[in-house]
Amino acid sequence: MGFLFHFFEKQIQKELANEAGFLAHALENEGAGYFDSFDNKNNRLAGNNRITWIDENGTVLFDSRADVSELDNHADRDEIKTAMKEGKGMSTRYSKTLTEKTVNYAIRLSDGSILRVSTEQYTVVTILMGMLQPILFIMFVALILTLVLSARVSKAIIEPMNKLDLEIPENNDTYEELTPLLRKIADQKETIGEQLADARKKQKEFNLITENMSEGFLVIDADANLLTYNSAALNLLEITPPADRSVLLFCRAKEFRGVISDVLSGIKAENTMVREERSYSLIANPVYEKESVIGAVVVILDITEREKGICCAGSLRQMFPMN
Repeated sequence: MGFLFHFFEKQIQKELANEAGFLAHALENEGAGYFDSFDNKNNRLAGNNRITWIDENGTVLFDSRADVSELDNHADRDEIKTAMKEGKGMSTRYSKTLTEKTVNYAIRLSDGSILRVSTEQYTVVTILMGMLQPILFIMFVALILTLVLSARVSKAIIEPMNKLDLEIPENNDTYEELTPLLRKIADQKETIGEQLADARKKQKEFNLITENMSEGFLVIDADANLLTYNSAALNLLEITPPADRSVLLFCRAKEFRGVISDVLSGIKAENTMVREERSYSLIANPVYEKESVIGAVVVILDITEREKGICCAGSLRQMFPMN
């Protein structure tokens, strides 16, 4: 709008110059009588433009819109001063509210008098303010259309992505731009599969080793929750699977609880526990991550027979003392 306004403004200035030249030629030929055909209220010759004739001293001799007796001397007007010096002049004056501006074009006649043609036009700001309501309406309609179209376009874009088969990423028929992503997913899937297979193999080996141990084996976290165990531990502590709660709930013996408390505080702990005429040796080691205890490994040994052997040996020494 600003560009078009500037373009039409230049056109208006050219038209004023052409009209002023035409009127100056007619005035030169016919003299002051040329203005006798002008009617201040219905000026067909001037149209919407204002015609003013000024003598060389700045006194207004004729005006197509106002009574010349009420007009001030025009010698100080920019377009008049320029026309007196250079033969023609142009100026632009804004109204007090800055909503309108007057474009003036003046041309000097052979007798030294000045003929001026003026026209009023709205400023670009006024035109834009007048168009504010339709502009806002157009913006609102554009916003609604944008929301509708963007929703449809995004749905069309996302739908093929939602149908991707990530189990077989290479076999998807979709955008070329997604090919690197699908290739990366396929590589990661293969890597994860290899890692899972390796983890299962190690888990199987670990279970095979621990299940064939006669000693009980427990792995607990920092809150004493049971993570891993073997069948021997369940049998020794008489735990009924599944065992996925705190290990302290399965065995409330003072010695056992003391070992668990010590090891989770970061101290390697050992103690002997007696349950139903059976003796058990408890050995616990803390597990660290950097400087924090994240769990512990507890080994339970059934030492009942060893304890009985020690007791029998003591009884024999008492019965048959050595000299």
